[in-house]
Amino acid sequence: MVDALAEATDGTTLTLRAGGSLNDGTELNDVDLAAWPSIDELALSAERRALYRRRERAIRLYLNGATDREIQAACSLGRVQTYRLLTERCLKTHPDGRVNGWRGLLPYTRVKSYERTAPLKLNAWSGGAVGALQWVFESPAGRGLEERLRERILGKRSDLEASRRPRMAVFRWFLAELRARGFERRGEWPFNVEKRGYVTLARYIDRVLAEHPSRARQLAGGAEAVRKARAGDGTRRPPLAPFERVECDAHKLDARMTVLVPSPHGGTEPRLIHRLWVVVLIEVASRVVLGYHLSLRRECAAEDVLHAVRCALVPWKPRDLQFSDEAYVPGAGLPSYRLPPLAGACWNEFSVDGALANICARVEGVLRDVVGATLVKPQDPGSYSCRRSKDDRPFVESFFGHLAAGGFHRLATTTGSLPADKRGANPDAAALATQFQLEYAQEL
Repeated sequence: MVDALAEATDGTTLTLRAGGSLNDGTELNDVDLAAWPSIDELALSAERRALYRRRERAIRLYLNGATDREIQAACSLGRVQTYRLLTERCLKTHPDGRVNGWRGLLPYTRVKSYERTAPLKLNAWSGGAVGALQWVFESPAGRGLEERLRERILGKRSDLEASRRPRMAVFRWFLAELRARGFERRGEWPFNVEKRGYVTLARYIDRVLAEHPSRARQLAGGAEAVRKARAGDGTRRPPLAPFERVECDAHKLDARMTVLVPSPHGGTEPRLIHRLWVVVLIEVASRVVLGYHLSLRRECAAEDVLHAVRCALVPWKPRDLQFSDEAYVPGAGLPSYRLPPLAGACWNEFSVDGALANICARVEGVLRDVVGATLVKPQDPGSYSCRRSKDDRPFVESFFGHLAAGGFHRLATTTGSLPADKRGANPDAAALATQFQLEYAQEL
């Protein structure tokens, strides 16, 4: 075994052993290079990529027991420098919890946070305040401030407070806390700089949230985001056979339209329709629409769901369109029209959300007796689904999004999904002016 001594910059002595152990007790033979996080060399410039490759080769030679002369000849790096790259950069812990690995060899990349030791002394342009926040935390007047600030960032919100706490709210609290500790009275940082340290504090908030990704996810997306992260993104759902499960949901069309009512004075009079629902059945395995129904009710009823089920079971035929002779693209049509043997094909499961499940209480018996299907709803004790979640029925929810974005939201009579989506338009006046009728919506 070959030993060598290297003097570190701080005066400590590091013992180098080609096949032994590091000073912290880590065996060199236990270093698993295959488990180290890798980097994308092509993202580096030619000069930095060459330096990185020399460092990587030096690490591999060192762990294989190469001598100082061999490492110097192959990589232009000494054995002492290679040892320090290994211990002070590669084997240090990254903020993500893993070792730096090959990331520690990236040129000009800081692997240790800056620690200020000199007192703060700003120049005429408010420069020279690097590490000022850390200096505030370690000062006698700032004792305990970092723990309180972290609690302010990650802590639980009160019942009357907004679920999302913006950075400016944390920034105001931070300044008020410093004023109470006398920093403003003494003219110390951040009250002696232009932006009062807002940029520094914003970076600190981002770093704290990055250290706690689960809590950051909860603060940004609420309980739904936490539940979704726990359950996965749905890409590995168990494969289903065709017609094993059907998703059903109701969607309110964001558009105004009219109905022409016969007038006692002759002719017709337009009447506005303020709400129009479409009930859609989608087969999960193939993502095809089996049937649909348009409802003029204020709220969907069991009869509307039964009409949609009937449309999915009986043979479908193309409509005689009024506005165009070539509205259907080649190959368009429901499965019962394109493949006649599928007419009357039943399914095993009928998945609905919590709101539609209350309506389907009267439909459950019909589904069981006629279709032979089981109703899957969040109210069931053993159900995997939950209320107000779009992940339980992703395909029908995605279809409604495409239906709105690619269809009704592009009309002059659209109301948009939000009040701000109108952008000064008057959909009621547009519907009366164009006499956009219910039949046109059915054809769309």
